[in-house]
Amino acid sequence: MPSIVTPYRLTYLLSPKLEKEAVVEANQKLVSFLEKKGKKVKTEKEITRQNLAYPIQNERQAYLADITFDFPPTELPALKKHLTENTNILRFLLTKVRQRVAKKRISEKALSQLKKEEKKEEGKEETVDEKLNRILAS
Repeated sequence: MPSIVTPYRLTYLLSPKLEKEAVVEANQKLVSFLEKKGKKVKTEKEITRQNLAYPIQNERQAYLADITFDFPPTELPALKKHLTENTNILRFLLTKVRQRVAKKRISEKALSQLKKEEKKEEGKEETVDEKLNRILAS
């Protein structure tokens, strides 16, 4: 039975005490953990050193990393445990990525044109959907 995966986004802060090579290595370990438990990592943003708005664990700077990936919801407790046990991660935010469905939007001009045509063609049988398709096609 194939496991169901859900898209997630993980943003996390790594300790500024780490060398750049250690930061890359820590990120690779996390990516390999995600790929082992989940399906695939979709995107990885470049890790940057950021000044923090307020101190986190007495640190004023941190490395900011961001990963988007597919992961089975049943494995989330293991992921959270892995993140909290990693002492190099100062803080993390794990969010579910919402799937957006594209919708056609009708402009006010097209809607007013539809209403005008509706008044003119009261005797003619044409559904609203057919009228919308005709107006949007032009």
